[in-house]
Amino acid sequence: MTKNRDYKKLRKVWYGMRARCNNPNAVNFSFYGGRGIKVCVSWVIFDTFYEWAIDAGFNDSLQLDRIDNEKGYSPDNCRWSTAKENANNRSNNIFIKAWNERKTISEWADDPRCVVSDAVLRLRLRRNWPLKEAMKTPVKTKASAPVLVTLFNETKTLAAWARDVRCKVTYKTLHKRIRILGWLPERAILK
Repeated sequence: MTKNRDYKKLRKVWYGMRARCNNPNAVNFSFYGGRGIKVCVSWVIFDTFYEWAIDAGFNDSLQLDRIDNEKGYSPDNCRWSTAKENANNRSNNIFIKAWNERKTISEWADDPRCVVSDAVLRLRLRRNWPLKEAMKTPVKTKASAPVLVTLFNETKTLAAWARDVRCKVTYKTLHKRIRILGWLPERAILK
């Protein structure tokens, strides 16, 4: 990237940082300036910010990230991070503890002990699955054998139950409830 493009990109980052902290009309002001986050005196001058940014390893794929979200923008509290690293450092993240480790849901989904995606893990936790079980229980795929469900002394496939007049939900919902969320058949079909 040329110096001119770096300059333009960093100018935009600098303006955004200052707006979040100083302009009550900025979209995210309440999360920054509205809660006392400030820009250090030395970064009021763009050239000082620019020099720090280049020295700190700026490149176009990275984002400005505050190390401690309770402190303001300054050379000792900022770094360049990937979008994922930055997202894992947000002040509104929910941290969960397992195996004596504290991580965000996204970080747990990246952990090798987790066998499901971030989306599945979030869904299971919203459904009050225990964390370790939510992470270690593989999602059953369509390629596996059809699920047979017995209810009212009748055994049928999920598709057959979805067509039954007693079933109150669509096949897709029934499949999700039984195969992914692990609901009992009576609850899954009749609720």
